[in-house]
Amino acid sequence: MAKLLINENGGIIRDFISPIKEISEFSTLEINSYVEGETSNEEVGLIVEYGEDIGDIKKSGPILLAYNPSETDISKLEQFLKENPEIYGPLDLDKSLQLQIPVIREFLKTLKKTLELKGLEQKVNKLRKETKSQLDIIKKTFEKMVPVRSSKNNGINVYVKFASGSSQGGEFFDIVNISMQTLILWNRSNTYQGSNNFLDSFQAFESKSYVLEVLEKFIRDLKPEEDQEVFLGQIDLKTLTFSGFNISNSFFYFEDDKKIPNSSFETLRPFSVRLKRGERFLILSSGAMESLRELNPDLNLKVKLDESSLLSPREVLDEIFFELKRNSKKKFLPNDCVIILVEVDKNVIFQV
Repeated sequence: MAKLLINENGGIIRDFISPIKEISEFSTLEINSYVEGETSNEEVGLIVEYGEDIGDIKKSGPILLAYNPSETDISKLEQFLKENPEIYGPLDLDKSLQLQIPVIREFLKTLKKTLELKGLEQKVNKLRKETKSQLDIIKKTFEKMVPVRSSKNNGINVYVKFASGSSQGGEFFDIVNISMQTLILWNRSNTYQGSNNFLDSFQAFESKSYVLEVLEKFIRDLKPEEDQEVFLGQIDLKTLTFSGFNISNSFFYFEDDKKIPNSSFETLRPFSVRLKRGERFLILSSGAMESLRELNPDLNLKVKLDESSLLSPREVLDEIFFELKRNSKKKFLPNDCVIILVEVDKNVIFQV
């Protein structure tokens, strides 16, 4: 049974309520006193006489209000109850206790539910802390297992994180730096043979410059398999222009919402965007996006990336891969996943 507290000066209320313990239903009810101005650390219900200051004791638990009609302005009491809807009652001290039993019973039921909810809340908070601790351990372990590859070229810093998937075929990526250009290339094929063909083609492809015309020729010379995806993007360090061809379902995140349009092998359309000093952007491969949708469908990726603006490149990649892995019960992700983060130095020198 719950515990009730009455103001130690509340003799009238105590005399009124004490006989309730003679009723079998309330025989185990514990009734104690509290000192006005103090709050209890216990989970209790309070019986308060109208006119008593309830400002602080509201925090102690549900309140059942009692009043003496002969000493009370009823209109003010009604206004008080309207302004304090969380208060139960009121108990009429001039009436028989037996007539007030339904009100007291309802109050005790509410008190019991309140205590149960508080107990549940405490358990949930404890579980949340334990879960967070366990997730932190898993996260740190996972971060050590998946290395980050980095490449730097005259103020352009590229960071890549890769994880293998269980699907057939796979993704291949590389970062190539020549003079004042950085080339990002990525391929996804449904078969290992398709991946090998792309790799062989690129290894045989040598150029001193990766301008759009050169990249277009490389793509047109490919013999792509069905549903093959390719991305070729080069950053011109002289002008901070990022241009190339995107034949993929990859996701591109820019802080200022730049867009990278899709193209196809049949109708090649180049893209070109201008970068800024201090800018960073991310490329999440189509395999990474499919894995995210399967394993973490409720994740708002854009919000997650917006919130990561103050993190280091390594921390950003770790956060995304953790979101990928957190709900996976298998050793491998559903698909190969490549995530690329490009960062432009704040002091990089380029032509205006």
